[in-house]
Amino acid sequence: DLFFPELGIQLPLQLLQNAPPADAVARIKQARMHFQQGLLKWLRQENPADALRAMRGALSIVALCVAPQQRRFWWVAQGLLDCVALDGVPPDLNVKKSFSRIDQRMRSLLDASEFDEDAALSELLYLVARSHTVSETVEDIKQRFDLEAYLPEAAPLPPSEISALLGNMRAEIAVADETWEQCVKNDKTACARIAQQTERLLQLAEQLDRNTLQFLTKQIQATTANLETPEHAQPLAMDMAMALLLLGSGIEHYQHLGSGFHEQARIVALRMQQALLRRPEDPGKLSSLVALYCEMEQREIMAPLATEMQNNLQQIEQTLNAFFGNAAKRAELLQVGRMLSQVQGGLHILSLEVAEQLLVSLRQTIERYQQGDTPSGSEMRAVAAAILALDEYVQGLRSGLKPDAVALNGALLELGNATSGRTAEEALPEEEAVASVVSVRSGDEDAELLEVFLEEAQEVMETLRANLEIARLHMDSREPWITMRRSFHTLKGSGRMVGLTELGEVAWAVERAMNKWIAANQPATPDLLELVGDAEVLFQHWVEMLKSGSTTARIDTAPLLAVADCIEHGKPLPLPAQPHKVVAAAATAEPAAQMPLVAPEIAPAPPTPEEPPVVIGTVTLSTVLFRIASEEALEHVRTLRALLEELQDAGSPVISHAFMRAAHT
Repeated sequence: DLFFPELGIQLPLQLLQNAPPADAVARIKQARMHFQQGLLKWLRQENPADALRAMRGALSIVALCVAPQQRRFWWVAQGLLDCVALDGVPPDLNVKKSFSRIDQRMRSLLDASEFDEDAALSELLYLVARSHTVSETVEDIKQRFDLEAYLPEAAPLPPSEISALLGNMRAEIAVADETWEQCVKNDKTACARIAQQTERLLQLAEQLDRNTLQFLTKQIQATTANLETPEHAQPLAMDMAMALLLLGSGIEHYQHLGSGFHEQARIVALRMQQALLRRPEDPGKLSSLVALYCEMEQREIMAPLATEMQNNLQQIEQTLNAFFGNAAKRAELLQVGRMLSQVQGGLHILSLEVAEQLLVSLRQTIERYQQGDTPSGSEMRAVAAAILALDEYVQGLRSGLKPDAVALNGALLELGNATSGRTAEEALPEEEAVASVVSVRSGDEDAELLEVFLEEAQEVMETLRANLEIARLHMDSREPWITMRRSFHTLKGSGRMVGLTELGEVAWAVERAMNKWIAANQPATPDLLELVGDAEVLFQHWVEMLKSGSTTARIDTAPLLAVADCIEHGKPLPLPAQPHKVVAAAATAEPAAQMPLVAPEIAPAPPTPEEPPVVIGTVTLSTVLFRIASEEALEHVRTLRALLEELQDAGSPVISHAFMRAAHT
């Protein structure tokens, strides 16, 4: 009485395609007769499986004989028949009344009598909502009507109780496996025991959280209950073994059951039913089952394998960046080849063909470098883009997803173009010093790519700022640092792809410093927080300059790079440069008289009354805090004014680190 789902939903397109036939009334009349005959046999339990199939067939005929917008009721009714046929309806629910309502609806189509379809449909939907998801039709109905949202949420079981139930099920499956083998080998007493054992399994499964292992366990129990002799069991030998294996896998991965597991359960249930009825095997269903099983097994090894691959990719990237900056480090490329082989092996295990193809191209390119070839600038950018694409792809695998390979295909094409038209543009420098003042852009960037980069960069900066605030409040938390490291990684890779080489190099310097700290698994320090905060200010300013379209603006990166290098290599931080000091008028006054070595005794001052707080709008501050904040703000304002005057007088203005710090603070 309290179940009122939203009925005005969009039906699947396949239900809306065909118009009713000209002889619709005659067909409905005949279909009703078949439905009634099947219902009578089902009530008498005369071959109930065949009776339910006849009833469902009748409903599918009626659905085609009504207008497309009226097929909602018949679609849900077919779903309910699936639930009953596959033992998906909980035993405490009575479906006889709903079957009678379906028959009344058929009669109303023939004699135009009144019928409350919405009330009847709500009853059908309640039964479907409470049932297990036994077919694709039922799954689609539940999703489109959002039925789970209308059911009361059951309190989750305590972890200790779940663990105990799963442990008991694990023990029962081990016994059932052995009993099933004996049953198939002509042991008649084993056939009786297997039914009792699967009944105990079902009782345990019914105590678990809703829509987990109940449906599959019910199918196993219902199948074994119909076995009387080994002759009945032998045609089911493989299917029952697969069902027990799948149930065991579901127990082991109970906390991560997904749609793949439930789809496997439906296929196994259908195969067992077909085998009981001695119907020919559907090879398509078997191949689907095998594919699903392999996919689930791959997912189990995907996350740890992806973690190892990503670690290798990051080391590969570091080594290649060192080589691109200094050709004398060519010998270190040998270890890159070994790490690439390991990554390729992981991609091969997971059958990720496009990713593996890109990695093979990378290996071939880097092998040339080992043999003495010198990469061109475009080739270096293509290699960096390929590693970035692989790293992003593997990051998705770590989350249990199988990302789209579009970016990989793009990187593969770019790498192929760069290596096929390779020319010895310039020799790699033996050692290249990083310029302290750099242009925000070179002017050669692709306009469309730059626009995409700026959109992405703004999102990255927002993520960076949010996680920086979290890190400041929780300095021992690891997650925000990993997210911020990925932000700089994205800026580095995307910047290089667009052609913003200088921006990419600065982001890479910060990322390396963070890699060192994260790898050591140490809590953050004020120095590291200050580095990331300064980097956030610098990159935000850089992005704003790019958005403005300026091609002449330059930016001072030296202070940030110096701090990043010190943190990366464990060196003491450089002393902060004193930004342009502002000399007050009092500085010209005579020096104070020399203070005595021993201060004279001073009588304690009488207590002063507590000063009232400072109120500014809705903000209230203590006098001490207000004074500190005001003095600091005035100092930064003086710094900004002095630096602004320098910028106005300079022929080629450079935004200094001190200017950005003062403005940000």
